[in-house]
Amino acid sequence: MSQTAAYYEDLATGLAIPSKAVIDGRLVHAKSGQSFENVNPATESTIGAVTSCDAADVDQAVVAARKSFESGVWSRAGVAKRKNVLLKLAGLVRTHSEQLAVLESLDTGKPITATKSATRFLNVFNGTPNCSIKVMARSHLQKMMSWPLSLKNQSVWSG
Repeated sequence: MSQTAAYYEDLATGLAIPSKAVIDGRLVHAKSGQSFENVNPATESTIGAVTSCDAADVDQAVVAARKSFESGVWSRAGVAKRKNVLLKLAGLVRTHSEQLAVLESLDTGKPITATKSATRFLNVFNGTPNCSIKVMARSHLQKMMSWPLSLKNQSVWSG
């Protein structure tokens, strides 16, 4: 369905854009209290203020991540549980794909048509058993992730 510019402008106006970092499952300000203005490069308008994390915040996040990893909640979870969590995540991204596309458009200055295509890779999950990933999805995933992907046991894993 093709939407109008007014539709996307209304959607952008209604977005709750977070300004804090997520550390240890909580939204927090930077330890320094510093923030910076996030500017849409296409329009040069300010999207909002974003907390400006530094090494102290990264250290706190690393400690929290290590603690979470060692708890085993995810690191020792079985394949079926991980699959269900990833499918739920994919469903949430699919449900909110228009809002995510608008947010990405505001943040990068890309046209909405370009940012909407970023979530299309999720369509490969529709009706495919065991989260089987098609070859065409691999290029979409690699563009979206900062880490390489490999295919193992018909699932996508960090490689």
